[in-house]
Parts: sequence; C-alpha cells; structure tokens
Amino acid sequence: MHDVHPTDKKMVGERLAAWALYDFYGYAVVPSGPLAQKAAYAAGKVIIHFNWAEGLRPAGSAMLKGFSLDGIHPAAATIHGNTVEIAAPERPAFVYYGWQPYTDANLQNAAGLPASTFRLRIEP
Repeated sequence: MHDVHPTDKKMVGERLAAWALYDFYGYAVVPSGPLAQKAAYAAGKVIIHFNWAEGLRPAGSAMLKGFSLDGIHPAAATIHGNTVEIAAPERPAFVYYGWQPYTDANLQNAAGLPASTFRLRIEP
C-alpha cells in the first residue's frame, strides 16, 4: 500500500504523548526515533551521528534500507554502535534517508521508534 497517512492513529497519539511527557513533564521516556545530527566524511566513509540512537537496528529486515548519497546513489549502510556508516570512495555533498515518496527506510532505535527522514550536508 502506498498511503502515507497512518491508519493506526493510536500509535501516532502515543508518539506525540511521549514528546509531551519528555519535553513538558520531564519524564524519562524515549520521545523519538533516531534524529540525525551530523554527517562527516573520514577515511572513505560517511559517518552519521544521531540523537536517540540507543540500540540502532533495522526494522523487519537484516539490512538497512533508505540511504542514498547526493540523492541519486542508493547506498549500503551499516550500523556501528550509535552511528550509521556508508562506504564512499569520494566525499559526497549530502546524505539522504527516506527521501523517496514511498520509502522502505527502516532504521529504528531500541524503543522501536523509526528514524525521521533527513538530508544532511556532509562535513569534511
């Protein structure tokens, strides 16, 4: 199905409630899936750093999906602790995640919350 509107409204409400509990009431909950903070290029790899990255893993698959370099080159990504790495012989300008109209992107954290889509400029 290619419907971007979630049919499970309860799940959406629970995610919004987690943000409110964390931000406004100070509860020790995980309010979000992984949020990309920066991407750097070093030693032939793009390394992406996240907030809310404890227990990064692919959802429902053995491999990560949804990453691309410069928006046109699909990229094989691997998890290394709380970062994601993509091999790249040359430094690309941007890394994208979930940037297709109907993405199969599947990165999530230990709480089972999905990563948000992003486009990051890659730092040297």
